[in-house]
Amino acid sequence: MLQQWADRLSARHLAALEPGAVRLHRRRIYILPTVHGLFFGLALLVMLLSAINYSNSLAFILTFLLGSLFLLSLIKTHHNLLGLVLRCGPSRPVFAGQTAMFEINLHNPGKRERYDIIAGDDTVLPILAADSTGRVLLPVQTHQRGYISPGRVRVSTAYPLSLTRAWSWWKPECKVCVYPRPETTAPPPVKSGLAGSGQTTASRPAQGDEFAGLREYTPGDPISRLTWRRQNAQGMPSLKQFHDQVDSGLWLTWESVSHLGDTERCLSRLCQWVLECDARNERYGLVLPGEQIEPASGSEHRHQCLQALALYRSPQAQRN
Repeated sequence: MLQQWADRLSARHLAALEPGAVRLHRRRIYILPTVHGLFFGLALLVMLLSAINYSNSLAFILTFLLGSLFLLSLIKTHHNLLGLVLRCGPSRPVFAGQTAMFEINLHNPGKRERYDIIAGDDTVLPILAADSTGRVLLPVQTHQRGYISPGRVRVSTAYPLSLTRAWSWWKPECKVCVYPRPETTAPPPVKSGLAGSGQTTASRPAQGDEFAGLREYTPGDPISRLTWRRQNAQGMPSLKQFHDQVDSGLWLTWESVSHLGDTERCLSRLCQWVLECDARNERYGLVLPGEQIEPASGSEHRHQCLQALALYRSPQAQRN
């Protein structure tokens, strides 16, 4: 109860998102006795009253010795956090419903080791060597698509005797992209052209068999493709051009899923189609209202398409 009240009180003046690295200075660190520390202090009070009542020198010595131990523990706990440098590390995107893992890097610039650093509620870094950086993963459960941030993060420690607890708040400017939840029962992708045009092929100049026309000869063109049947005004031959028919890839369009009605269901089906095309290493493009991604393949293209689905806003939502 005391810790919860102290958390609410200490987090009231927490600033907005803090970009970059943050160093924990004295004004950012709070410290209070733990439950064990309160009972320890109560025991010291009883011992002190008994020593006064009986005028026992040994009882005085023991009471003051244990009291000094409590003060030293308080100082050590405070110094265990003082000077730490916090920064965000890279975090991987996840799908809605999965747990996002935020990477938190803690750098110890001092010449002494740090022990039992806790990030969040229960993520513990047992030891942090001098002039080194430790990494902890902070789990955050996701429920909907878009960007998600860890919110305010509490970094705390009760080292060395768990009699006192020191903590500091941090609101990092880091976020993870949450993709839509894929529809596991989705039918195979509908093979269609751009915006329903039905065209899924494109031509490119090549040494194919399909004749594409003539053009004037330029130095460096292959001699085997020259034709003397058509000459220009200077009597130079023309050059035959050929094209290969190349599959331009599969277009995943909003029109092919619009019959589902619900926006989230449409995005979930498109998300599943993107994953299926990527698993087959097939070229595919994505067409959303107001956005078009040209056909390609690979992990970067997959992330680009899934990110577009994660950040999609319907025209009605944009007007609102």
